[in-house]
Amino acid sequence: MSGWNRYKRALSDMLPCKKHERIVILEKLKAELGEVYKQLSYDSIVERLGTPQVVATSSIQAMEPEEIADAMLIRRQIVRIVALVAVALLSLWLITCTIALIDSFQQSGGRLSVSDPTIIDNWVVPDK
Repeated sequence: MSGWNRYKRALSDMLPCKKHERIVILEKLKAELGEVYKQLSYDSIVERLGTPQVVATSSIQAMEPEEIADAMLIRRQIVRIVALVAVALLSLWLITCTIALIDSFQQSGGRLSVSDPTIIDNWVVPDK
């Protein structure tokens, strides 16, 4: 990962603003670095612009409190939606696996059948 991409990612994660405003901030910073921004290392970018934390702090101080609150609310809602979708997909997968296991168990007449011969060869049946 190039120095600019690493810096951009770190800064983007800290900015509580909408995507359009984040892009504007990043474009201004890129313009400050000039045409050589792709060749610069992360450390040299930090020397020129400051750490991502410092730049994010100064950008946040210039924002309106309502704007910050709105952006944070949107991010929180996105995280909730992603979490709910993940839980729903996991639940659906679990239900599908359970149904398949029950169906397999019922079709085998109540006995669990193993179809892999390497497993069957390694089985040891205890004496009754």
